[in-house]
Amino acid sequence: MLKIIGNAIIFQGGWILCVLYGNPVAVVVAAVATAIYLILYRQKSSDLLFIAFVVFSGWLGDSVLGLSGALVYPNGAFYPPLWLVTLWLLFATSLTWCLEWAIKRQMLFVIFCAIGGTLSYVIGVQLSDVVYGLNMKGVIITLVTIWTLYGIIFHQAYLRWRRGADL
Repeated sequence: MLKIIGNAIIFQGGWILCVLYGNPVAVVVAAVATAIYLILYRQKSSDLLFIAFVVFSGWLGDSVLGLSGALVYPNGAFYPPLWLVTLWLLFATSLTWCLEWAIKRQMLFVIFCAIGGTLSYVIGVQLSDVVYGLNMKGVIITLVTIWTLYGIIFHQAYLRWRRGADL
């Protein structure tokens, strides 16, 4: 139980630090969170593949959000800033620990992602240098759609990871 609570604290604490303080802090958060995960939380050799899949999927989705104009990243870039990618790393390392209760149940996890992921972006934009490129209704519809797809994709990837199959 302590490992689950610790993982949740790393996830939430890292989220707050990255959103509020941006790229310089994100580098430190990523290094510390990865080291802690590898030392205390790693379960099997395919953990890193699962994490890489989630991070890449998140980066790709955030790049689509930037290209589509739904989110406008600093300096006019279409790709997400490093601190946002670090949030994906934190999220990925939580899926097999503090969020495992949800990802084990597909419908629950999809609903959790649609609501929680969307709220995370809405709050994150308010606290960061990212801005909306669409009206709020358009942003919410886009985020709910993307996070619903993430829920389905990550649940299936989790099941394959648990079985030891290739992602």
